[in-house]
Amino acid sequence: MPTGQVTAPGEAYGVIEDWLIGATLADCQLYQNGLWVCELQRPENENTWMIWSSTGDDITVPIPPGSGLSSYRDWQNNVVALSTTLTVGQMPVLLGDSTP
Repeated sequence: MPTGQVTAPGEAYGVIEDWLIGATLADCQLYQNGLWVCELQRPENENTWMIWSSTGDDITVPIPPGSGLSSYRDWQNNVVALSTTLTVGQMPVLLGDSTP
């Protein structure tokens, strides 16, 4: 790899840093299956959740109907509409009704 070129982990670091700047970490939960869920409160009074798997395995997460969650943003800054489930891996995703 040429010197000075941003790698995928470096790109992910910058994206996730943008998610965290200006946010307040309200709560984090580690579930028995290795799923981390951290609630972030944003200055625009928007709550978002950063979730990832700490086990290296993909984890399927149900999205409750009526939750108000409509999209997620992946570590490459792609915004994707949510359905009834979301499969997450080691790279965090940001859930919200809109994402920064």
